[in-house]
Amino acid sequence: MDDCARGNGSRAMDVILDSNQYLDDPRMEGARFQSLFDYLRRTGGLLVVPRVVRDEVLARYQQALDADHSRAVVALRNLRKKAFELQVPERPPNPDYSREVKRLDEKLSNPSPGVRSVVAENYSDINVEEVARRGIYRVKPANINGEELRDVMVWLATVVHAKRHGPNVGFISSDRGFQTKDCDLHGVLKDELAAAGIKMSFAISIEEFVTHADLPKKPISAEWAAQHLTPAQISDISEIFRALVAGFVQSPLVVLSASEPILQFKTGNLYELSSESAYAELEYEGTSVLNVSQTGNRIELVVSPVSSPAFTAGQVQELGFSTLDLRSWLKPAAVSAWREMLAPIIGTAASGVLASESVPFSAAFTVSLRIERDKVTKLEVYPVYFRAIAAPSPSRAG
Repeated sequence: MDDCARGNGSRAMDVILDSNQYLDDPRMEGARFQSLFDYLRRTGGLLVVPRVVRDEVLARYQQALDADHSRAVVALRNLRKKAFELQVPERPPNPDYSREVKRLDEKLSNPSPGVRSVVAENYSDINVEEVARRGIYRVKPANINGEELRDVMVWLATVVHAKRHGPNVGFISSDRGFQTKDCDLHGVLKDELAAAGIKMSFAISIEEFVTHADLPKKPISAEWAAQHLTPAQISDISEIFRALVAGFVQSPLVVLSASEPILQFKTGNLYELSSESAYAELEYEGTSVLNVSQTGNRIELVVSPVSSPAFTAGQVQELGFSTLDLRSWLKPAAVSAWREMLAPIIGTAASGVLASESVPFSAAFTVSLRIERDKVTKLEVYPVYFRAIAAPSPSRAG
């Protein structure tokens, strides 16, 4: 369901995650992590954490906590200035970062009952000379400037594990340094694996790895979705879609209509993880109405890439539409493509003038479900899977 999705023929194997996967969900409670854990329980594979991954995750986690705490302090201060009767606390409690980091460290070692995890004790599995060689000679995953040596260390740790503990290993990373433009593993790295007799199942996300593993799979119908999703969960999907649209077209010139969006189920697949649990991905198309104000100015997109968190059912109100801006999750390389797609949808032009009118906006998005005993227990949507669909441009004045 993703332009980068592909089959990888994975079998029972140990799995190594890059730091970006943990930092997207450090509590490891989302549907994707739970599905990965079910896969590891079923197959007996290990979750392997190289030392470089562990150290980076802990360091960046504390930085993220500090940044979030600072934003919370500012948000509470602003709320106190506006509220008349709300009991707004002066500031959130002073965080004990060391305790939070310790909890995450423990979680890496014991991620979930029945899941075996191995955290490397040191950097002995990484050859410093090889790191230097790749940096000097620009050998992948080092870049053309001889940088990205962290990627090099993660890669070497993964290869060493496969050589020592078996030829099959799963490696999951969204880092572009390992990929081609088509989101496949880079050819230089593939050749390296082939020469070493290593079979690697590479995936850019946990959900891609799980959905393309050798697991029983069956298609999902609209009837299945209607039977398994409660009215409250369908409402959650609708609210998440509105949040995604609001963020994607955020502009003082474009306002999201208060009318309920129209959602249409398109397709889906169910992956059996055990006798009592499953993972599902449902593809929807949604349409909302945008109220476009009259202007002679072009609407510009501004991009400040950060990590892409999930929207979890029940949490949209906590995030608040005013703080959402999907443009901040785009990578710079994608900006021009999204700008070109957005322009015809909201009818902007460098010299055009928009009439004040309502314009339909449609987009496709993927809903991930965690299912236990035939009941949906978790529902998530990741902004990275939100894809705008071109709609008719509004008429122009004059």
